[in-house]
Amino acid sequence: MAKEMIHPDNVYVAPNHILACRVGKTVYIGGHGATAPDGTLVGKDNIEAQATQAFTNLSNILKASGASLGDIVKLNIYLTAQEHLSTMIGVRTKFFAEQKAPLPPGRTTVIVKSLGNPDSLIEIEGIAEID
Repeated sequence: MAKEMIHPDNVYVAPNHILACRVGKTVYIGGHGATAPDGTLVGKDNIEAQATQAFTNLSNILKASGASLGDIVKLNIYLTAQEHLSTMIGVRTKFFAEQKAPLPPGRTTVIVKSLGNPDSLIEIEGIAEID
């Protein structure tokens, strides 16, 4: 089955990074954070702003793949501090409700010491299955 690499214009793509790969009806979304389309970090020291941008990027990647938030079957979310968890859940819940998508059926949240960008507070990766 052919692999289609997904690189939407409205999401920043770091050098040597694949945002997503679609294989058949499955979309594998690589880790991405709160980076604006111009490559700058959104919301330094602000988990709400970073989570909002990360979920916006997720939505844009899915749209470019022919999928939507409602197609997500698994999310992995990496946070740099336990105290960011409730804010991230609030942003995620609000974001999915605004997009009229059901909450994803599976989520793993991992607290890590740091991410690729030392100012990043969140990174998201996931899998979607297009209906």
